[in-house]
Amino acid sequence: MLASIGSMPEDEAWIYFALNLAKGYVGLACGELLSGCKIQIQWHDHELGSHPFLCLSTKAYIQEKYITAAEYALRVFDGAVCWSLLREHFEQQIKPEDTYAKSAKCAKCVL
Repeated sequence: MLASIGSMPEDEAWIYFALNLAKGYVGLACGELLSGCKIQIQWHDHELGSHPFLCLSTKAYIQEKYITAAEYALRVFDGAVCWSLLREHFEQQIKPEDTYAKSAKCAKCVL
């Protein structure tokens, strides 16, 4: 399940990889966002630590229809992916010190 794909900081590169895949799928499945809206990886800080998650951020009104569609697309994507097989392939192909792992990070945001 996407929500339990690893733990920080040991699995940082894998977690960013999985979140970026999910982000891309939601964008493809739901279409283009309105101007001023974006799907991004953000951080949630709490008493037990921090973890990244996908966030739909906006500076303008966004239709609830898009939010509902994005939530559904994410559930479908999560259920369709064999995370253990994908992770095995990821670990064989991409090492944590690779460029992708470093460039896939986002700025730390506290919500």
